[in-house]
Amino acid sequence: MLSQIVFQGQNYTDLAVYTVDGGRVYALQLTAPAQVFAQLQPLFQGLLGQVQLAGGSTSAPLLPGYPASPPGMPETPGYPMPGPGGTGPGMPSLPPSPTLTAAQPSFTPPADRVVQLRYGKEVGDGRQFAVALGGLYYRIEPAGNGRWRVTEVVEDTEGKSEETYLLDGLGLEEGKEVLLPPVWHTGRTNIGGDTFARVAQGDLILYSLQDEKNRIEIAYRKDGWLAYFIYCDFSKPRNPCTRYSLKEVR
Repeated sequence: MLSQIVFQGQNYTDLAVYTVDGGRVYALQLTAPAQVFAQLQPLFQGLLGQVQLAGGSTSAPLLPGYPASPPGMPETPGYPMPGPGGTGPGMPSLPPSPTLTAAQPSFTPPADRVVQLRYGKEVGDGRQFAVALGGLYYRIEPAGNGRWRVTEVVEDTEGKSEETYLLDGLGLEEGKEVLLPPVWHTGRTNIGGDTFARVAQGDLILYSLQDEKNRIEIAYRKDGWLAYFIYCDFSKPRNPCTRYSLKEVR
């Protein structure tokens, strides 16, 4: 359960994780100022991994990330995000994962066939969502020499936009981040100059950032494809969050 709390003019984020073991309910809770919550999240996840319940179980609950929600495009300088004119926000930095390096991508697309991905669009408050007009599409073509030509198409109420990128095995174009979310994850937590928290949740790998103004969550399946992408702009009074969820891989 994720909650936003205001106490004496200070914004706090409270995360409570519940699990049932041996007929008992256990709760583990993290409360921190909203501006540093993302920095403490990996530490909390590490503590959860060390919990041993009274019944002898060592399968502590994984930190669930932030409530499912989708990406409305940020307006601060940064890296491109799906949607016309979208750019990425400046977020607090987190320590990079010591087990992952930029030289060892976790997954790259097939080099012998074209892949097309289709995502549906939803909007909401970060907890509940409704289907919205539009969607997100990727066409990934092998381009030789360890590169892929990636075409991104974004549809919304304002029309359709299309961009093409030539990416290498690390999701970079000439050494630069040009596409967020990347259509394959590399294991790198530093994306577009910001460092994301990286956790495992069931069959997904989650990359996340959050501060008082924005929230980003990127989830990848075990086969490497982007499962969903969430972006929230908390300055919007209504439906601040947008979610793109994978509908088809072919």
